[in-house]
Amino acid sequence: MPVNMSKEEERALHRDERQREKQVRRRIFYPILVLFVLAVGLVLSFTVFFHLSKAEVRGYSIYSENEVVSVSGVKDGDNLFLINRGKVKEHITEKLPYIGDVQVKIALPNKLIITVYETSVKCAVETKSGYVLLDENAKVLGTASSKDEIYANAVLEGGKALSEEDPPAETEEKSEEKAEGQTEETLEEKPSQAKPEKPKYVLAHKDFVVLKGAKVKEATPGQTVKFSKEKTLSVYTDIMALFIENEITGITDLDLSDPYNIVMKYENRIDVKVGSITNLKDKMAFAAEVIKDQDQVGPNAEGVIDLTIDKKAYFSPKTEPKTTTTTAAAGEVDETTAPTTTAPTEPPTDANGKKIASFTTAPTTTTQPPETTTKKP
Repeated sequence: MPVNMSKEEERALHRDERQREKQVRRRIFYPILVLFVLAVGLVLSFTVFFHLSKAEVRGYSIYSENEVVSVSGVKDGDNLFLINRGKVKEHITEKLPYIGDVQVKIALPNKLIITVYETSVKCAVETKSGYVLLDENAKVLGTASSKDEIYANAVLEGGKALSEEDPPAETEEKSEEKAEGQTEETLEEKPSQAKPEKPKYVLAHKDFVVLKGAKVKEATPGQTVKFSKEKTLSVYTDIMALFIENEITGITDLDLSDPYNIVMKYENRIDVKVGSITNLKDKMAFAAEVIKDQDQVGPNAEGVIDLTIDKKAYFSPKTEPKTTTTTAAAGEVDETTAPTTTAPTEPPTDANGKKIASFTTAPTTTTQPPETTTKKP
């Protein structure tokens, strides 16, 4: 303190010092007070408030609300903020295979909302003992000894009975046979198409993919399937993802025996030669386009879609067998030739080499059906 200072100056200096001391105390006191209040709040929330009194299940699945809650791992009285929502999801999706995804939200002050999303059989892996059922992400949904067992104990997504899905188109000949030859009793819904009281399987469609040439090493319901060859899993999930992306349905067979010669079958009537997994995205886009075109031209057409040539897709329709009759000295002999397909032709392009359109060649005087070719510019 300066020696030559008036009393007024001394008082002013003391006031400034006291002010600074008060500010320091405030800076220390208020943070401590806030921390104390927070600590008390946390203690109260963990001991008195926010205890679970109800777990509400939303969404649709073949499982009851009680089943979902019982496997979730939560129980009345649990503190909402201490519930591990990731674990809840894991418990439900593993123990209830036909639940594909789960969202868990806290609804204060005392409710937990569990929203479930259904998954369904997209593929059945052919094994020596029957089938291993998978969804599009290769999650094991269960096993079955035969297709009949699946259909007898299955519903469609959303709980619809199998008979609620549009039946496949019938030929005029079959329709006439049904109208003339079947009795009222035979026209009744088959037991395998009736909605079971307690469904065991959930299907996306009546027709699902039968996967061949893939050896299953381990199949635990609720877990990802393990194949003998690790590459098989990624090929499968890639193909299924592209089916969804390109809205391809109706694939009834998928053969992965040879990774360089993948073959599919559409509606049990069109073979799709995919070849290797190279440019798989483009190939599936081509397949979707050609299938759509052929369904519009002839919904019952049979043939082969060839995707093995880069950036091209060929459809070769199946020809009807032709029968010739020859007369020999010993009598008449009928000879029937094997079905054949036409050879691919190049699609038309404009001056810049760009494909004009998917096309069907004009009819010729031969008995061979026309072929459709699609080419990517």
